[in-house]
Formats: sequence, C-alpha cells, structure tokens
Amino acid sequence: GRTECKWDGFDVLLANMGTIWVTPFLFIRSQTLTYFLWGWAATFYLLTAVSASVLESESQLYEANVDLFVGALVICLMSGNAIATKAQIDQLEKKRFLADLEHIKIAKKMFRILQYSLPEFVIMDSLDKPGESFAVHVNRVSILFIVFANFDQVATNLAPQQLLQFLNGYFTQFDGICAAREVMKIETVSEEYVC
Repeated sequence: GRTECKWDGFDVLLANMGTIWVTPFLFIRSQTLTYFLWGWAATFYLLTAVSASVLESESQLYEANVDLFVGALVICLMSGNAIATKAQIDQLEKKRFLADLEHIKIAKKMFRILQYSLPEFVIMDSLDKPGESFAVHVNRVSILFIVFANFDQVATNLAPQQLLQFLNGYFTQFDGICAAREVMKIETVSEEYVC
C-alpha cells in the first residue's frame, strides 16, 4: 500500500471555490476583486488547458475538456457570487457611513439648539445617552433671578425690533459675565435671566 499524494480535478476545483469564496473579505475595492478573480480563473484554466493538451488519447482529451468547461463554469459562477457579495458589503458600509454622517449632523444641530439653554456638560451627556435622566451632585447652589425693573413701561415705549435688541444686548452681556465666572446659565424667560 503506497498512498498517492496528488490533487485530482475535483479537489482543485474545491480549492479554487474556497479561495474565491474568501476573496470578497480580503479586497477593499470591488474593481480590484473583479480583476483578481478573472485573472485567477484565466491563469488557472489556461495552465489546465495546456497540461490537458499533452494527453494522448481522444477520450482523455474529451474528458479533460469537459472537466475544464465545467470547472470554468463553476469558477465563473463563484466569481459572480463573490463580486455580488462584495457589492453587498460595499453597499452596507456605505449605508452605515451615511447613517453615521446623518447622526453627527443631527447631534451638531441639537448641540447648537441646546447650547442656549443648557450647560455644555449637560448637553454632551444628553447627546451621548439620549432618553436617560441624570443628575449632578453639587454641595452648594445659589440661583440668581435677574428681572428688569419697570420692564412693562420700557416695553410699551419700544418697537418690537428695538425691544429685542434691548434684551439681546443685556442678555449677551450676562452670558459673558456668567462664562467668565464659570456660572451656569439656566434659562431666559421673557425679560427674566436665571443663572
């Protein structure tokens, strides 16, 4: 009993199919994958055809040609499947990338909206963990309510545009003072500034 260690046609075909099945996960670009697969199949079957042409009998040559045709057909089908798989992987990665971009865009928009009413650390926590409630422990707290004296009289004497400029001017100054002293602005309601 001597054991032969050689590959027959079916083993070679399985090895090629296995190689092609793995390739979509190895190549980054679909075009590179396509070139590799068709080059692989063409080179392998060109070598197989050359080696089959040395066969002497007509029946061996016919069998070799049938094997070559069936093998080439299977390899082409596997290549098509590998290319389709790679295209699906690319499509999913593109969708995931676009979803991540949209999420970042929405988070930036939410941050710009919330920065006028909440401190930055609260905004970051709420964007990182949406829907969760949270609290920050502070040993001592003081809340300052700033209300303009005689605001009703001032408001009746100003046009709407002038009133908004009046409030915006003072509230912007208050924001600057609070930021310089690391005081948290809580809210502005009508003519009231709370920090």
